Amino acid sequence: MKRGVFSFDDTVVTATDMLGLVRVSRGFKVGISITVLPVGADGENAVLSFNEPVGEILVRRFINEDPFMIAGSREYTGREPLNRINWKYTAVTGKLMAMNNEFTTSRNTLILMNMQRKGVVPITSADIRDTEAFIKLSVRLMWESIDSGCGFAFATNGGNANGTATGFVKTAEQCEGVLRMLAQLSDSCSFDFGSFLNALNYGSFTDVIILTPYIDDEMALFAKELESRDKAAVFYTTGNIPENTDAQILHARKFSYTFNTGYAEGTQ
Repeated sequence: MKRGVFSFDDTVVTATDMLGLVRVSRGFKVGISITVLPVGADGENAVLSFNEPVGEILVRRFINEDPFMIAGSREYTGREPLNRINWKYTAVTGKLMAMNNEFTTSRNTLILMNMQRKGVVPITSADIRDTEAFIKLSVRLMWESIDSGCGFAFATNGGNANGTATGFVKTAEQCEGVLRMLAQLSDSCSFDFGSFLNALNYGSFTDVIILTPYIDDEMALFAKELESRDKAAVFYTTGNIPENTDAQILHARKFSYTFNTGYAEGTQ
């Protein structure tokens, strides 16, 4: 069943007797809508490409050291608290040694979906098969993030003139709002994806996943810039994979309505 919101204003109820000799029909005004929420892509289309599968990651600099991430020992300077002394290494070296801790941060994912068709002026919406494939893939990545204990946010340059975005999501309960937003997302697009990328704030995210029907030089440079800021960048594309790039790129299949599934929820 296709995702979306489907309205029913009128319906007709027909009743017959057991022999089918008498038939009575009556029309009713119901005024209800049914929201069909999107479901995730199958497993082979959605493999998270994080550096680590779950939990926390090391960073080059942060405010405080992580006391649970031990990366060896260093000589005790007198400034460390007594509970930071590594007694095992102290016994081995014969002098006071303190635990050397790494800096860590929680893993947060930003899922970006490009709904722009390549090389068309003025800006035109991408093939609906690409958009639907990326919506299903977004749902899969969303659940993978939550199941791994990671937070995420979703944003796309389509749906509205200024794009569409969610807030930060950390629980399964919050995902329902994202699913409803994706169910109602139109396939319109008038926001250039390059401008859209430059308008976002990536400060709180450690991983950026870009779902796009094509990859151009501007996107490849954008991925390199993210990596220079200690952020992992991954592309999923339904188009051709460029040869002269070091970006991490995975291929996604175009959507086929033949295999689309979903579940419905009635609303008044």
